[in-house]
Amino acid sequence: MPCIKYLIITGLLIVLIGSTIYRIYDDYASVMDPVFSSPGTMLIVVGAIIFVIAFLGCCGALKESTCMVLTFAALLTTTLVVEVSAGITAFVLKDRVTAVVSQNLNQTIHMYTYDEKARISIDLIQEQLRCCGFDGYNDWEEILHNTNSSAKVPQSCCSIRRHAGRTTYTPCSRIHARGCAKSMELVVKNSAYYLTTGAVVLALLQLGGILFAIKLGNMIRKRKTEREQRRWQMRESLLRGYQPIGKSDLIRTHPIIYMTASNTTRD
Repeated sequence: MPCIKYLIITGLLIVLIGSTIYRIYDDYASVMDPVFSSPGTMLIVVGAIIFVIAFLGCCGALKESTCMVLTFAALLTTTLVVEVSAGITAFVLKDRVTAVVSQNLNQTIHMYTYDEKARISIDLIQEQLRCCGFDGYNDWEEILHNTNSSAKVPQSCCSIRRHAGRTTYTPCSRIHARGCAKSMELVVKNSAYYLTTGAVVLALLQLGGILFAIKLGNMIRKRKTEREQRRWQMRESLLRGYQPIGKSDLIRTHPIIYMTASNTTRD
């Protein structure tokens, strides 16, 4: 039963990791490849399934059902394979980060002046990651030179903002020096690293749950076998101790003779 409790906690952790990865993708979806969200989505689904599997294992342990416990072990093995696949996918995808970020981020930055979604996305990235431009703040000189503004960079590049609002081009005294391409690359690679590490750690916990379930199933099967053997022995013992009554053992009865007393005449 403690193992079932740990599996529920494991399922919660898997959902938490998957949600974190998916939220990172959702925040920077405009510059990310949609494939990058698949490991996070996969882990969310696996975590939810583990809750159901843990319930099945709990019922199997309470009812001492070998079938349910072994089914629990089989399903847990399946989720383990999916979980490891998610970790491997994240590890492999990190090698594509540089190319994907470079292409999508550069394209989105050049759409900044005329596309509202691109503007919101780039402002969000520059504010959260404290970066500016693609390789640096100099990238904005080419993009903003046709706008009716004296600002050299968007306000989201400013370390200290003088006015509220993201889309107004106002001068600022301090600008984020680092380019967003490197910042995005670090974010995605770190996310992939955490996802892979978390998947491995949780996989080890699930492996312990699988071994426990197999051992529990064997114990239940052994206990049931011992019960059947005891029942069979008791039945055989009762059958050997029972002797049917034969004809020779019938109680012999003798006929009862009724004698009448004779009346004697006295003189």
